[in-house]
Amino acid sequence: MNIIFLNPVDRKRILKNIFGQSSDLLTSIVIQLLFIPLMLITWGPKYTGIWLFITSLPSVISFWKLSFSEACRQQIILSGESSKNKIYSISLILTLLVIIITGLFFFSVNLFYLDNFIIFKDTKIDHLNFILVIIFISFSLEILNNNTLVISQYKGKLYIANYIQNGFLLFGKLVVPLSGFFTDKIIFAAFLILLLKILKYVFTKYILYKNEIFFTFKKNLLKKSEIKKIFNKSLKFYYNDVSVILNTSGLIFILGTFFSGEIVAYVTAANSLFRFFVIKLYSIPTRILSYEIPNFFKKNQILKLKNILNLHKKITYLIIVLFLIISFLIGDFVFNTWTSGLFDNYENIIFFLISLEVTIYILFSNQLTLGMYLNKLSNITFLSLIITVISYILIIITLNINLNLENIFILLIIKNLIIYVFYLNFNYNLRKRIFNKIIDNK
Repeated sequence: MNIIFLNPVDRKRILKNIFGQSSDLLTSIVIQLLFIPLMLITWGPKYTGIWLFITSLPSVISFWKLSFSEACRQQIILSGESSKNKIYSISLILTLLVIIITGLFFFSVNLFYLDNFIIFKDTKIDHLNFILVIIFISFSLEILNNNTLVISQYKGKLYIANYIQNGFLLFGKLVVPLSGFFTDKIIFAAFLILLLKILKYVFTKYILYKNEIFFTFKKNLLKKSEIKKIFNKSLKFYYNDVSVILNTSGLIFILGTFFSGEIVAYVTAANSLFRFFVIKLYSIPTRILSYEIPNFFKKNQILKLKNILNLHKKITYLIIVLFLIISFLIGDFVFNTWTSGLFDNYENIIFFLISLEVTIYILFSNQLTLGMYLNKLSNITFLSLIITVISYILIIITLNINLNLENIFILLIIKNLIIYVFYLNFNYNLRKRIFNKIIDNK
């Protein structure tokens, strides 16, 4: 693949970001292999389940939350460094508002419904309310820190955030299981997580300062029109995020409603191997473009912008082709080996359907790249969310009529094809409008 259009500075930056993004994939693999097995060994199945449940509560309650960091990062790249403090101030205010609203929901649920959870009726947890407070504080620190880390990528040094995030994530996923060798008190694990979040916050500030990346909150820069602008742009990202949640957690919920735990485990395992892995792989070159696309656009480097989009498309096709070849040739062997043959009595048609579904998913995601990183998503992600919601309603109706696992993935494939058509048209019109405008300005 020809990359001669990139100068040495561009290549060096992109290479560093490739290593940074690759650390996401490696960290996910290591955590997937080690975290649950270690937790089961040191804490046992009961306390492992309790820990996973407690730590997931803030995330579950905040499923609605908007993340403002991505839209803010793109806006700073497009607007220039002079706008960074203004946009950072807006993102910080909006993020604090999200934390406050989430806190109200979180503590309301704990106050009125905590006793209704079977998981807490079966096992008495010492200092449970105090543990939940610690978990929420840790959750809040993580949201604030992530907001800063994502926005800090406006200089093109994406790898800094990657290494900080993945280093502390991996350490946290190892230190909690290992602490089980010394104690069976969950409050001790909660304190460890809080300590890690505080260390991560301080370490982030230090590393960003060393790289001359710092932000100042300025109240006088907060204007309603600017806040509304950032909120609306973030809303487009939010619609896309909700669609992703429906395609993961929503699918598991439906499976758990209509099928046995074994089938839920089978589909989840198959998705982990055939879907999530290739999406993670595809995200490596895609996320790098979060800086390259707006950077070239801002500088009116039209040829570079076109070339890097074409290069990304070729890499996407290469990933898809290699994935399909490997999954069809040795997919069932790898899956059965990985799961110790626990699901070898199921038909391999599910592997084929999942592979086809994720292929179309990657293809339509590729059509969204330009609009997403130029903050020009319009209402296309809302349309995608509506189609996704309708498709899951149809899946529920279909399963009530005919309990067939294959029908779920057939409907998901049809859903992805419909979205692909809309995204294809959106990307075509956006490219035409942007590139024609740049040429006219010249």
